[in-house]
Amino acid sequence: MPATASLLQPSDLKGVCAESASWLEKGTNAVTDRFLNDYIAKFGAMPDAYAIQQYDGLMMALTAVKNGAKTPEDVRKYMSSNDYQGVAMSYKSDGKGNLAHSVVIVCYDGSSLTPKLAKRYDNISGF
Repeated sequence: MPATASLLQPSDLKGVCAESASWLEKGTNAVTDRFLNDYIAKFGAMPDAYAIQQYDGLMMALTAVKNGAKTPEDVRKYMSSNDYQGVAMSYKSDGKGNLAHSVVIVCYDGSSLTPKLAKRYDNISGF
């Protein structure tokens, strides 16, 4: 999380790797770039995984409403039966209430408080 990393010096994080539920970087696509630019302009920092997933969840719910959902149950049914391409990842229900199936490993090189993407795992399924 950017807020946690900011408590340390870049050198303190050299060689540290971590798992995150989502990862965004500029240059991936126009939608992600717009989200990042807007977020940074408003809040002055990169979004953390919580902000990214809250944004994607809200946008998926609004897409459900745009497609006719009128009640919370309609939104649930939409989310459980439709794929959604968010800024963080693709979301698809596994029939158990899980929509996110990606995870990333990020690592710090000691020169910055911004980690680098080391590995991305998509289409992870639960037990």
